[in-house]
Amino acid sequence: MNPGGGFSASMPFVIALAAFGMGMTLEEALVAATSNGAAALDRAGEVGSLEIGKRLDAVLIHGSLADLARIGAPVVAGVVTQGRLAAGHTGGRPA
Repeated sequence: MNPGGGFSASMPFVIALAAFGMGMTLEEALVAATSNGAAALDRAGEVGSLEIGKRLDAVLIHGSLADLARIGAPVVAGVVTQGRLAAGHTGGRPA
C-alpha cells in the first residue's frame, strides 16, 4: 500500500494492474512485486525469491499465473509463513 497515492492492499490487483494497465507481462509484474520489491527495500539477500537460505512467506495458487488476475477466483490453495504451511493444503485444490 502506498499512502501517497495507491490505496490498494491487494497485491494480485496491483500485479494485474501492472500487466493490463502498464503493458507488462504477468511474469514481469510478478518479478517487480517480489524480487525487485525486495531489492528496492535493500532486502534482496534475505527475501524476494525462492532460494536456499532466504525467508519464505508465500501464497500457493492452484491454477495459472493468469488466474491471479481474475477477481474473486478461488485460486489460493495455501499460505506459507516463515517456511511452514500456515493455512490450506498442498493437495492442489483451493482452500
